Amino acid sequence: MKILITTDGTWGDVLPFIFTAKELKNRGHEVIFLTNEYYKDFIEQKGLTFIKTTDTSDRAKLLNDPMLWDGIKGVKVIGKAAGIIFEKSYPIIFKEAQNADLIISYSFMYAAKTVAEILNKYYMCLFISPIQMRSHIRLPVIDTRSNPNTLPNFIKKLFYFIGDNFFIDPYFSKNINVSRRSLGLRPIKRFSNWAESKELNIGFWSDWYAKVESDQKNLELVGFPTNIEFVDVLDEKVSKWLKDGKPPILFTLGSGYVHESVLFKNVLELARSKKERVLYVGKINTSIPEQEWFMKVEKVSLSKTLPFCSLIIHHGGAGTVTQSLISGIPQLIAPMSHDQPDNACRVFENGLGNIVKNHNISYLDLENLVNITRNEKIIINCKIAANRINLENNAIKLAVDKIEASFEKHC
Repeated sequence: MKILITTDGTWGDVLPFIFTAKELKNRGHEVIFLTNEYYKDFIEQKGLTFIKTTDTSDRAKLLNDPMLWDGIKGVKVIGKAAGIIFEKSYPIIFKEAQNADLIISYSFMYAAKTVAEILNKYYMCLFISPIQMRSHIRLPVIDTRSNPNTLPNFIKKLFYFIGDNFFIDPYFSKNINVSRRSLGLRPIKRFSNWAESKELNIGFWSDWYAKVESDQKNLELVGFPTNIEFVDVLDEKVSKWLKDGKPPILFTLGSGYVHESVLFKNVLELARSKKERVLYVGKINTSIPEQEWFMKVEKVSLSKTLPFCSLIIHHGGAGTVTQSLISGIPQLIAPMSHDQPDNACRVFENGLGNIVKNHNISYLDLENLVNITRNEKIIINCKIAANRINLENNAIKLAVDKIEASFEKHC
């Protein structure tokens, strides 16, 4: 079977696709991976065939836009980026799909489904967060300060109408639908769920964490994927620092975040005043030198680092949530936008951590939240969750089992 896999985004968006592609290749399938050139070296190190759809400069421009991380304005930024990705990737995907048997895509890769539509190719989707699969029963949380699931039903029914007509579709339709019209295709309506597959949608999370709702068609869960990191060894310097003192707080806002914040400053002040230790992972520059209580690294193996930590404060990205759950460590999540607020609410609802609802949080409120999040009940819940994940099937292999079975049934 010849399979095209295409995605884009940050490491958390791309890694599950890379490891799924690797497993498919290990089973004898021909796999072509299409994504941003930023990931080229890592993909080829995994023995996969790589084809560039977008440039590193496209990725950098998107991630360096401060509006990307705004809950409302970020939708406009993503919509514009989705249009650029569509225009650049469509001809490349179309060319490679001529002789393909199957296309596997991320939900916002509208070019992939458009190609599948034109060429009548079998099409599947992989989802890394529950929010990516639309449901009218459990609405997505886009701002942790206002959970729509607490609203009366008659107001909840307006959620998607308002979201689609005033936020999602206007921002996404401009470039993409112009391109589709030039291809003789009808414009997309309801962008937030158009790219779902009518055959198979795979969710990389467990049913105890977020169940499949009755209106989420063709969605099958495979559990949380383990051992999928772009750094899989622990640096000796970091290892020594971790072991030379009490368990630190690991603080990160993800591989795509490059802007300093009040939260960042207050985390450091907390460490100074309370004699905590902090391991900061990311690209924010700081003049604070490395010392007994503070270390800064741009990237790290979370699976090998988190077991030495007492708490993780992070942005709520799907990859970081997964690694934190697997490691059994309490999470204090400071979401910004996209799937992060919903992920934070899922963690909170499962008793696995707490939420920073304002990045301008005061020092005293942050201190209080840190203490609450490291209480015995949450620690126990986290250990139980980690044990459950470790007892589950290998998510990547199960995903590939389902992909193969669905395709065989189709044929």
